Amino acid sequence: MAKVKRNKQRERRIQQEIVVDAHNAEEQAMGWYYYLEEQLRFPFRAKCVASRAISPLRKGQEVDIVGWLPPTNARAKCSSPCHGKSELWPSLWPS
Repeated sequence: MAKVKRNKQRERRIQQEIVVDAHNAEEQAMGWYYYLEEQLRFPFRAKCVASRAISPLRKGQEVDIVGWLPPTNARAKCSSPCHGKSELWPSLWPS
């Protein structure tokens, strides 16, 4: 996967656009969900940047993201190279 140069100014602008009207963490999460829903095109390749106890992924592992569930679940449907099948994995953002 090609590494994209980070643009902090662009990231701040996008974040402000997404959470501008959010009054709490839940509203911020929903803002991010709807932003990403409009921006992401499936399938795409993703790399795990941190291990979590509730996730089968390990840092550095790559998976194909093949879908996205409604915001009540905020889970990704992934296709894992090691499992070879689609699975539902925990939240895409840290809690």
